[in-house]
Amino acid sequence: DQKDLDVALERFMREDPSFKVREDKDSGQTLVCGQGELHLEVLIDRLLREAKLKVHVGKPQVAYRETIGAPHRAALEYDREIGGKRQYARVAMDLAPRDRGQGSEFINALPDGADGKPLVPSQFVAAIEEAVNDCFTRGPLLGFPMEDVSVTLVDAAYDDTDSSEGTFKAATAMAFSEGAEKATPKLLEPVMSVDVATPNDFTGAVNSDLSGRRGRVVGMEPIPGSANAQTVRAEVPLAQLVGYATALRSATQGRANYSMRFSHNAEVSSALQTEIIKRIRGY
Repeated sequence: DQKDLDVALERFMREDPSFKVREDKDSGQTLVCGQGELHLEVLIDRLLREAKLKVHVGKPQVAYRETIGAPHRAALEYDREIGGKRQYARVAMDLAPRDRGQGSEFINALPDGADGKPLVPSQFVAAIEEAVNDCFTRGPLLGFPMEDVSVTLVDAAYDDTDSSEGTFKAATAMAFSEGAEKATPKLLEPVMSVDVATPNDFTGAVNSDLSGRRGRVVGMEPIPGSANAQTVRAEVPLAQLVGYATALRSATQGRANYSMRFSHNAEVSSALQTEIIKRIRGY
């Protein structure tokens, strides 16, 4: 029904300029955006009645990230016979966490051989680096992209006749996968900077609600030109902000509004990580 769904959503966007549709590149979900929950409920109802589409509707998925919490040396010797031909490669790499926001990196720290020449040819080092960068795109916990991980290549070996770039890629991927699982993998969640403009009478209710969403209020300041209103600034996990517009409207009699933007990814607690993994995996 995907084609019929696309046609119906395209028609709705032509009829209603405030209705937008986009695909989230991380989750693959089709996201519908409108002026409020009621607006979206009406359009979803039209999909069911007019287009006769049995759509599954739910909350947007949060784009988590993964990292590691402890250093670990991963070493693997790949020696197999495939299609009657021997395939050989050996790699050793040090995985280490980096400070939040620094990104991931690959470092070639191979020493020279006893004869003063490189331990392995440059094309094999390039294959190892390519494989590491590919491994960064899916973590060991839930397959989300990894960030803030350093991988240092410290040793490698090859055979003149039985090694290839593909063999080194396979060995690297296997070593990285095993190493990441043993390096205390961590789940990171997006945290948003939230600004809530509210009358003074409701600042207590706003602060209390934000705290209940695992938020952290970082400051309050008067709104210029208004003697009876404040801007509450907070950092709140994105997962806790689904439906916040409705909750804020209810808590402030419709007199407050808010804006949010991405701030940073933060490590979740071990208990919450277990809960998220169980919910997404389904076991």
